[in-house]
Amino acid sequence: RSLAGGKFSFAPFLAVVADPAGCADLAATTDDYVIPSGLLNGIVSGLISRSVLNDDIVGPEDFHACVFQEEHRPHDISQAFIDAIETATLPPHAGSNWSPAEAARSRGLCQQLLAKLMAECHVDDVNRIKPGIAEATRAVLRRVPHAVYVADQTDPEVQHIIHLAQMSNVPVIQRDLHNYRAVTIIQKVGGEQE
Repeated sequence: RSLAGGKFSFAPFLAVVADPAGCADLAATTDDYVIPSGLLNGIVSGLISRSVLNDDIVGPEDFHACVFQEEHRPHDISQAFIDAIETATLPPHAGSNWSPAEAARSRGLCQQLLAKLMAECHVDDVNRIKPGIAEATRAVLRRVPHAVYVADQTDPEVQHIIHLAQMSNVPVIQRDLHNYRAVTIIQKVGGEQE
């Protein structure tokens, strides 16, 4: 399906904040960094979930959807998050490292990394590899992790992942991850991805 020529009559493109995999049409950066909504989901996003693709919510002619997370209202810190951003002192803007050429380079590095990890960890399903700080964190919290890889064990942005992994006796291994700062490999349990 495509939005081009359909009822919306425009050619869609993917624009994202961070694109270490080099897959988006436009990105602010190819750097992997902590995006609060990637970790905290709706409680910093006005109680709106990340996108979901679920037959109970998304119709056959629809694209991804999101849900309002009323059940998390007691924990909603969206306004506090916005207030913190508005009062933050930001470093001088150094400009974006993103360009079509950088995206292509990042895409190649990502594919190389995935292939290496699949071979080294005997992974036969790429969906068991969760690259990026947010994905790696969610995998440690919600799945059965086999291992956590970090680019630099002293990086403050990955300390929470290291802590969570250590609490669960999951090995943390430092290695070159190209554009990524963290990757979690999910165990294959009972023949299925967990």
